[in-house]
Amino acid sequence: MFKLKDKYDEWLEYLKQQGYSKGTIIEYKRHIYGSLSHSVQDIKLNKLTLADCALVQEGGRRHGRYGPLRALSAFRRFLKYLKDKGYEVPFDYRDIDLSEAYVPSPEIIALTPEERQMFLDAAMDYHAGKFHVNPTTSNYRRRALLETLYSTGLRIGEASRLIRDKVPWNTRELRVKNNKVKARGEKEGKEQSVFFNDSSLWWLKRYMDRRHDNSPWLFATLNGKERWTEQDIRHDIRASSAIQSVEKKIGKHFHCHIMRKCFATDLLINGVDIQTVKHLGRWESERTMLRYYAAVHVARAKEEHQRVMNAV
Repeated sequence: MFKLKDKYDEWLEYLKQQGYSKGTIIEYKRHIYGSLSHSVQDIKLNKLTLADCALVQEGGRRHGRYGPLRALSAFRRFLKYLKDKGYEVPFDYRDIDLSEAYVPSPEIIALTPEERQMFLDAAMDYHAGKFHVNPTTSNYRRRALLETLYSTGLRIGEASRLIRDKVPWNTRELRVKNNKVKARGEKEGKEQSVFFNDSSLWWLKRYMDRRHDNSPWLFATLNGKERWTEQDIRHDIRASSAIQSVEKKIGKHFHCHIMRKCFATDLLINGVDIQTVKHLGRWESERTMLRYYAAVHVARAKEEHQRVMNAV
């Protein structure tokens, strides 16, 4: 009897022949050569037990928050393939309980407008009513990026790839492709519009005025030779002492992607309908937007409840 790992490549080739997308196959390959390789790959099929699923789940933990669930899902589909090919699987693959690895939706961190402004000011090392240091090109770059993320709803990877000459100073509208779709290995999505507000363009202009390089990238390294990458951006935010001070003061952790969440939340609470917010943020569904991005401000919820319920 063969070991499980002996059928990995055969299964992946089958998925390819069945027309599965490149991104889906990459995801399955990541788990069978990751999660399963660290758990059950050397077990012979006839020795496999339902209890071994716990090993698969544990092996999936190295792949992040949803790793255990995705590892079990890949394992189920792999066993189904073996069964369909006529091999005798010791137990019904449908008995693998995915609910054991279910991960509840993370709580969406909500920033009030006041808190958001505190973080934006901290990007300039401005906190508690004063500048900690004289603003530098690095400060203007950081502030311009955060303002752009908030105004447009762009993902950090999309913003870091913006081209300097394409900033829509007059039209305020820029056509971009969905970077998330491309990252999954699928065909690029159609171009969609994002929009810049007054504040984002004002800070971008201040940032451009301080640059003396010929880099084509809108957000470049300080020497102007390379693109300011996602990794460098995250490091820059974490290293800001002013941002750290605000985090300690309000008890909330800040990261660049929270600006996209503020983008969705602030549009919704100011009366923009869900379909329009979904379109502006280029989400695939309203469910994704509401589940992961739209936060509820507790104080505002109470205010709205009192306003409506006291009037009926």
